[in-house]
Amino acid sequence: MPGFRPETAAPPAMVSPDRGPWMVNTWPDGRVVLQSDDFKHDVALIINGDFGSSEDKQAYAKGLAAWMNANLAPVPATNSN
Repeated sequence: MPGFRPETAAPPAMVSPDRGPWMVNTWPDGRVVLQSDDFKHDVALIINGDFGSSEDKQAYAKGLAAWMNANLAPVPATNSN
């Protein structure tokens, strides 16, 4: 096809690398983290940055967790037949 360049085609839809759900936790040392309930990776994302207070950091983390959970793709059901 004249003028068609495969490298300019739309990328495939992204799939979540983690099944979630994501939740906010505070570790004993005071670090605020987003943790996933998907035991495959046992991942924790540390929230660090310029926040006015610990409440601001918690609110940011909760908003980010809500956004991440809202964007998780449903896991396809497996057929047991």
